[in-house]
Amino acid sequence: MTRTSGNRRWRRGVRNGIAGVALAVGLVCGSAVPAHADILDDLAEQYAIGTGGGQLSKLLKTSLKLRAMGYKPSQAYLDQVTEAAGYRPNQNPLIEALKNTIAYQAKVKAQTEILQGAQSQQGANSTIMGAAQMPGASNPGMTAGGTTAGGMTTGGATAGGSQAGAAVTTVQAVPIPTP
Repeated sequence: MTRTSGNRRWRRGVRNGIAGVALAVGLVCGSAVPAHADILDDLAEQYAIGTGGGQLSKLLKTSLKLRAMGYKPSQAYLDQVTEAAGYRPNQNPLIEALKNTIAYQAKVKAQTEILQGAQSQQGANSTIMGAAQMPGASNPGMTAGGTTAGGMTTGGATAGGSQAGAAVTTVQAVPIPTP
């Protein structure tokens, strides 16, 4: 029994060694098929001329830059670019598809920036928490009815004349009647 189990270990070791070498060679040499993320990479290879490129080259550069910043085009826009690439050598459909793609990426970027700005502003305002200011001697411009002396209206006071539980006070301008 010990002799057969020894043969099995030896064979298993050789088999694992060959598989390991094959895996290492595959990783070092890379795959034979080049991997592209999408049609934008393929077009960038074909139209990469440098700084003096034409309109198509500049649009590709802009779209790739936005994608590198994290604003990826949707699959629908990539499909539109792929379809437009089929009309070559006429570049007008491809230029229009790239303009639409860049417009979408710019819209996503603007929405993200607005959202981040609102979140950072909300984070700055969240440190001030508590009840709204209660009317009284310390705030003479405010009365229990919810109006101020300057003609501004705030959210009305509760039956007790205070807003102890309110966290947000809305302010609404009311025209002052002239006598």
